[in-house]
Amino acid sequence: MLRAGVSPEEAERLLWLGAIHGDGRRVTELDGVVAYLRVHRAPRRYGLPEASEWRERVVFHGDDFLCLDKPFGVPMHATIDNARENVLVALGEALGQRVYLTHRLDVGTEGLVLLATTPRGQSMVNGWLSRRLVTKRYEALTSAPVPLGPQVHWMLPGDRAPRIVVTEEREDADRCELIVDGCEACGRGLYRLRVSLLTGRTHQIRAQLAAVGAPIVGDALYGHERALGAAAPRHALACVELGLPGPARRVVSIVRAGLDATAWPSESAPHATT
Repeated sequence: MLRAGVSPEEAERLLWLGAIHGDGRRVTELDGVVAYLRVHRAPRRYGLPEASEWRERVVFHGDDFLCLDKPFGVPMHATIDNARENVLVALGEALGQRVYLTHRLDVGTEGLVLLATTPRGQSMVNGWLSRRLVTKRYEALTSAPVPLGPQVHWMLPGDRAPRIVVTEEREDADRCELIVDGCEACGRGLYRLRVSLLTGRTHQIRAQLAAVGAPIVGDALYGHERALGAAAPRHALACVELGLPGPARRVVSIVRAGLDATAWPSESAPHATT
């Protein structure tokens, strides 16, 4: 490590973060021999709430799962250069128990997400999701209105962002479907959309709204041109309601507050310049 220009102190920090990989695997200590060592010298860091806030953000407890109101700016799971600062680790430490991934929200997306507290719970929730028994409703702020009703696109293959969607059906593409349930002007040149997500593709809502000329406010990756200031360093998208299968064929609804439109610059304000 010293020959690579990394001090012992920096090496300890990078090991703690999980930013060092040896022979294709993340390593937590350097006490063996590896043929190939990859060191991420400048890992991306994520600000985390205090443990008490993580506990307060658990808005529903089931027998083997919970529902978290995820903050924006935190990944769900480990990234290539940071295995510590994520929902699974931080929430698990705050609760004193392991939590298991079932589905995801993007780093910049906030809102409701289900996590299992046991392997049995993970299997149960994954079964609900695969059978489309969980309804997901989102709220987004855009700078253009969107017609009410279904939006259907096909997402082209590939793992790189931004994801590309087209209106023509293709055999090699994944169908993306959502329903715009509501669209209302909320002042300052912004529109508040209520969206039911019917399929769960990566970046689906962001890509589909951009494709119809209404990118989400603050979402530079998908074409929104405004450079946001420090007061609102995220895109305006939140999962605000989940519907879960309950006893006697009833639906258990979990709801959180919608987005505060005043947290984002108005579309009539002067644009930032660089």
